[in-house]
Amino acid sequence: MKTKISGIELRRIAMPLVAPFRTSFGVETRRDVLLVRVVTSDGEGWAECAAMSEPRYCSEYVDGAQDVLRKFLIPALPKDGVDAAAVGRTLEPFTGHHMAKSALETAVLDAQLRLAGESFGSYLGAARDRVPCGVSVGIMNSVPELLDAVDRYVAEGYVRIKLKIEPGWDVEPVRAVRERFGDDLLLQVDANAAYTLVDAQQLAKLDAFDLLLIEQPLANNDMVQHAQLAKILRTPICLDESIESAADAAAAISLGACSVINIKPARVGGYLEARRIHDLARAHGIPVWCGGMLETGIGRAANIALAALPGFTLPGDTSGSHRYFATDITPPLRPHRRPPRRPHRPGPRHRAAPRDPRRGHDREGMDSPLTSVPNATARPGTRSRRLRLSTFRPQGRVDLAQSACLPLTSSRIATGSGRQAHPSRVALDPRQAPRRGFRRRGRHAHRRAVMYGPVSDIIAIAPAEIALVLDSVRSSAARLGTTLDALTDPQAREPSALPDWSRGHVVTHLARSADAYRWLLTLARTGSEPGPRADAATLDRALREGAGRAATHLVADLNRSLDLLFDEAAAMPVDRWTTPVTALAGWHHPAWFTLHRCRRELETHHVDLNLGYTTADWPADYVTWALNDTLAALAAQHFPLARIEAVDLDRTWNLSSTGATVSGPGHALLAWLGGRGTDPQLRSDLPLPTPPRWPLPPAPGVMATSKLLLGYDTANPGIDLGFGQA
Repeated sequence: MKTKISGIELRRIAMPLVAPFRTSFGVETRRDVLLVRVVTSDGEGWAECAAMSEPRYCSEYVDGAQDVLRKFLIPALPKDGVDAAAVGRTLEPFTGHHMAKSALETAVLDAQLRLAGESFGSYLGAARDRVPCGVSVGIMNSVPELLDAVDRYVAEGYVRIKLKIEPGWDVEPVRAVRERFGDDLLLQVDANAAYTLVDAQQLAKLDAFDLLLIEQPLANNDMVQHAQLAKILRTPICLDESIESAADAAAAISLGACSVINIKPARVGGYLEARRIHDLARAHGIPVWCGGMLETGIGRAANIALAALPGFTLPGDTSGSHRYFATDITPPLRPHRRPPRRPHRPGPRHRAAPRDPRRGHDREGMDSPLTSVPNATARPGTRSRRLRLSTFRPQGRVDLAQSACLPLTSSRIATGSGRQAHPSRVALDPRQAPRRGFRRRGRHAHRRAVMYGPVSDIIAIAPAEIALVLDSVRSSAARLGTTLDALTDPQAREPSALPDWSRGHVVTHLARSADAYRWLLTLARTGSEPGPRADAATLDRALREGAGRAATHLVADLNRSLDLLFDEAAAMPVDRWTTPVTALAGWHHPAWFTLHRCRRELETHHVDLNLGYTTADWPADYVTWALNDTLAALAAQHFPLARIEAVDLDRTWNLSSTGATVSGPGHALLAWLGGRGTDPQLRSDLPLPTPPRWPLPPAPGVMATSKLLLGYDTANPGIDLGFGQA
């Protein structure tokens, strides 16, 4: 839809910060804000340029952005109207200036969406109505001052803390925060390109603190060196300044330069390019999060809408505006224990609000050279004490005390690729959902799941393949049923192969797992949650209470749960199998992968019952699939393995250029990697490393073909996973 523009106004506002904000490239005491207002015959659109006063974060700065907008970008817009989706192509001949381009494109898009009555979030493809809030904490004068600041933000309900670091201010402040607030605090650091590869060993010291990620440790143009650093650090590397386009993101993923991407719409040229990066990263299983540039409420509301897209699986820098400004130019965004709502009214929802002249920060108003702007208060070269435009109509505010993201306008939301996604598939409160089921698995578990959990939902799977997988699950269940038919009450109370679990515990666990998988399939089929979801505490209680039942009751319970699961699978339309779902542990995968998870539990716990069924009884197709899945997940976590050879399957997996080469029967390899003992048939040129706790989260980027995932690609005896070599 083309928007006929009658005028464009550029307005400068000086916004003092409530406290100096120090990063590795300098100290800011105020924001020099450049606002862009696009006026049409039917309304207006607003945006802000995120460029800073000086070209330190990147080459752009606010005076330069204003100049290039006036001289080149605004005059380039077609006089007969422009579609927001075409603004980027129109401005492409002008090199660089992404922040200026972003402001102009966003203002046009805002005007277009207000005219159409469509919300910013639904246009972008939001998949949830709340987003979690993180906060960025600048470099402080002392560690006690830092701890006081973090304490305030934690008390305000922020779910993630990001610490700015630089040489000389890295290990000690991070250690102090981790020791003060414990392992449960989601903690990450941002170096703003302050280090070089020479500092690798210093940065490696941060591995001890179980960080979510380290953001942009090296220079913007050092993707190759970031890839080298990734081989040294256990902490995942996130790129920020290095990513200025979807092409940059593709290059970084290909090189292995990052495992996470920070998407700042202003840095990449606008929200449409930001969505393209989101779609690319999601297709490769790379988590993304929304960064911030000290935006006012105008930019902050748009960022919240972007952060509601399904691939934004980590808390973003979407803190409340009071974090930076005593008085914002919009109704204030305030954080709360519940994450912020995504704006659902037309446009980004937060618009510039009239200001008290005693608090006015307006620096300069300027009509664009495109046409004059009716009713503009200030003229070029003048100073005004307040922002006073007759067309201001402040809309309802996003009050984080009541929520924090935005109600969806319909039950199905169009994603960036044109497909439909259901909002309920993403946990509304990541502070709770990702942690359930992880506490018992160690301090690194839920963070690793966050990093490696997302799996693309774009992989198509044929009905015949679904039938094959479903039949394999039924076969696994039938073999288990044959074993359990002979189970006696004394046997049910005897220990299983799992520590502290009787056989009754194992059977009860399998029944409740089948219920959980059915819940996910029903969600994928219908798009709505089929009743409350059992959390970790509920499942633990059910396990304790159910383990002591008679053998006949245990087996009947499991059979009933499996029958209901198979009934739900049979009712699933083919096109719903690719629907992304979220496991209780926080892992994201297509619905069809739920069948694989169920089969893995049936086969593994059948062995754990210790009733005569061993790993040697595992079917070859199951072993092949499970090795594919397990080794890809291990490679993504840089597990020290170079090569795996399944001698009975005539298959090899190349993981990296370093580490152990292990060979043996496929079932013995899988048992070792799954924590089910070390078979004497295994051979290794180095001491066998200890695998992480089973099960592992789905790995990124390995669902390239459904055949590889299904384990039926027997024509390809060698697989190069490649993760460890990136």
